[in-house]
Amino acid sequence: MRFNPIRGREVYLEEDMYMLKSFLARQYEPGDPMGNMAASHIGSIIKCYLCGLSKEIQPVIARSLEWLNLAIEQDEWGDHVRPDFHRWELHEAKALALWLQSADPAIEIWNKARQFNLSIVNGGAYQKKC
Repeated sequence: MRFNPIRGREVYLEEDMYMLKSFLARQYEPGDPMGNMAASHIGSIIKCYLCGLSKEIQPVIARSLEWLNLAIEQDEWGDHVRPDFHRWELHEAKALALWLQSADPAIEIWNKARQFNLSIVNGGAYQKKC
């Protein structure tokens, strides 16, 4: 399906901006994987930017960064079978959020994300199981 920024904007703004308001109102829930949620939000934030809603969605960036920092600090899902997948996702989302917020290239964060990615590849996570 092709990306349609006009339709995307309509969806975020229809029904008295229900989708946008619910996205903005999301609160931290202890015990929930909020880093995972924040990483997902970064993708939605980028879509909002592409739909011309950068000003409206701006508050979500700072909130997402807070959640990502907590998740990284607490090693959210560190006990998972393959925790580097999640670590990679968290660091990648943090680097994107910093770039969106302040045009910070976040080179150190990208390097950490790359290291987790290499750990996945070199650790055989993509190799076929026999």
